[in-house]
Amino acid sequence: MKANKSETLHIITPLTTILYTTYSFLILLTPIYTTEGIITGKIALTYYYLNYLNTPIHLDSLNTINIFTIPFHALNSYLILTSITTLYDHLKKKQRITHDIRMLFGGALAALPYTALLLNLLKILATETAQLNINLDLINSAGYVYLGEAHTRIINTASILTATPTIIIITTIFLATATLAYYHETK
Repeated sequence: MKANKSETLHIITPLTTILYTTYSFLILLTPIYTTEGIITGKIALTYYYLNYLNTPIHLDSLNTINIFTIPFHALNSYLILTSITTLYDHLKKKQRITHDIRMLFGGALAALPYTALLLNLLKILATETAQLNINLDLINSAGYVYLGEAHTRIINTASILTATPTIIIITTIFLATATLAYYHETK
């Protein structure tokens, strides 16, 4: 029975890791916000492009958020390589599968603080993009002067991807399978 459980965990754990990293890459690379009006463009965690009256603009706050996503890319790359190695070692019946499972467990533990950082980066991004909602119209002695306005909105698919319950559920599934595999391998 132990060998059967072990075989199943050797497959399920890398597959849930690949699911987690794919989801994480989607959050990082999918545009979350779009702006329309005198400021147009799209904003994701890893990049953004904004134009003010067809002139590209750069915002220091969004550049900072982009820099904070670099560790996510490093962790995702590590997890993808480790899960591929684990699947390969399992299929080739190599003896170092216990080492591979331990590496996946280490990546799962690293995902915990990254989840907290991700949730906070999403809050900061929401705050920064809300400041792009502007209305430059004014009324003076000459009458009503229309200088333009800009509106920012969240993209529907991104609102599902970046919802806090979704992030916590995906991370919990990943952490649970990695913990179960680690416990089963080391007992």
